[in-house]
Amino acid sequence: MILKEWLRFIYGMAMGTSVPYIKPTNRFMWPTTFKKVDEQFSLFLGGSCACGIIHDADNLLLINSNSGKAAVQLQQSIGQDSKSQKLRILNTSFRQDFLNGNQLHSNVEKFFVPNLNESKLLKEWPNKPETLEKICEERTFEIAGENVMVIPVSESASQSDLVVFFKKRRVLFLGALFYNRIHPVLHPHDGMNVQNWIRNLEALLLRFQPLQIVPAEGEIAEPQALTEFISYLKSLSDPKVEFSDCRKNFDWIEIPGQTSLEENFDLLRENIKSFTKF
Repeated sequence: MILKEWLRFIYGMAMGTSVPYIKPTNRFMWPTTFKKVDEQFSLFLGGSCACGIIHDADNLLLINSNSGKAAVQLQQSIGQDSKSQKLRILNTSFRQDFLNGNQLHSNVEKFFVPNLNESKLLKEWPNKPETLEKICEERTFEIAGENVMVIPVSESASQSDLVVFFKKRRVLFLGALFYNRIHPVLHPHDGMNVQNWIRNLEALLLRFQPLQIVPAEGEIAEPQALTEFISYLKSLSDPKVEFSDCRKNFDWIEIPGQTSLEENFDLLRENIKSFTKF
């Protein structure tokens, strides 16, 4: 290993984060909580991602299914209520953090996922069911009197992600595109393009002007928090900004064993270089 890699390895050994060769196989899970927004709309926070539940007498739409014990808790919580309802699951990302719980739901009429190539999808979901639909273009679902807009976003945080907007409630689900004051999990080798990511977040914020934003992880946010996250992406990927400035401005929570400012600083700088034409 070169000197930089040795330094990262030693840092990771000391801090329990950062370098890929010592990351734990068990994903860190946040404490879980249900948040009832109104009679038909709830949020399930914690575990490995934030999830949304909207329903009426005949239909239930689950946005993300979480993973591990949190996925079991989520399934058990909605299982009794959904027996007489048409259940559909929408995954905003193809990562296990967002879709591992899919397998726990046996009465799903349809799964909706981002549009990605079959090999990547099979890697994350080897036993994917027949009742699966890739969302390739913007569309709207009507449920519980709400217009649920689903917008594909490509080559930003990954090859393909989905954004969900509740038009009447003005709630925006950004999934893996946004972590609220938590250092995000980055996947630079799976279609991540930081400049596209920044442009798409700015465009989504301007277009929808949400009242509340649901991140992949962290507390439910107001628009200012998303603006701070955009600044994070800009600063970490700007070669003129020093690491010490990032440490001072983004003293955020790390996901134990998964992310750190030091790792993300390096990953974003390297990703920007790979998309720069000389």
